[in-house]
Amino acid sequence: MTGATPSFTFDSTGTYHVMLTVADINGCADTLIHYITVNPAPVSAFSYTENVENIQGQVQFTNGSIGAEEYYWDFGNGAVSYATSPLITYADDGIYNVMLVSVSDQGCHDTAMITYDMMFKGLYVPNAIAPGGTIQATRIWKPVGVNLATYTAEIYNSHGMLLWKSSLLDENGAPAESWDGTYNSKPCQQDVYVWKITAIYRDGSIWYNTDVGEREGLSEPKWGTVTLVR
Repeated sequence: MTGATPSFTFDSTGTYHVMLTVADINGCADTLIHYITVNPAPVSAFSYTENVENIQGQVQFTNGSIGAEEYYWDFGNGAVSYATSPLITYADDGIYNVMLVSVSDQGCHDTAMITYDMMFKGLYVPNAIAPGGTIQATRIWKPVGVNLATYTAEIYNSHGMLLWKSSLLDENGAPAESWDGTYNSKPCQQDVYVWKITAIYRDGSIWYNTDVGEREGLSEPKWGTVTLVR
């Protein structure tokens, strides 16, 4: 190899002698030999678990690196860590580039990176409605959710008659309509009514009347009861 400052990559570990020979325009030459030790590089690897302790946005990163003693994490949201297997919480929806740099005791390093897609998901269904009450929020029956792609809610009386139905979502994927406790503009009597809901989140997971959607085949709608108080 020639050149004033050449670059070379050794393909295996070991000790190598590197020889430099220089010559001037008159053909006079001199030689210098140095021994170089190539140390093994670590291997960076990690996995993650979402919704730790049933908290959305809380992610446990598990370090699987080999041959390293120090670690540097960048979670793509402005937070960093030097822990071996850190637990962090994302506050917002987004796509984050998560990077792990592992360093061996000889100072050699390796980098692993993944793209983590964070999406908050949830659908809360109230169990009571008081149209004539003093609290504004309880005067209507309106599920509260986020990041829903499709959604259908229905209200039935004790005889199985459909009283109200809605599939409208706003730009945030939240239910946009509410039931005011009436049927054909007439007040319904005080009673216990049945709601049924089917919902799918924007990432394709299905709501099963829990805070976090599951990735299974959609079967029957989930249901519950709502008490109307007059």
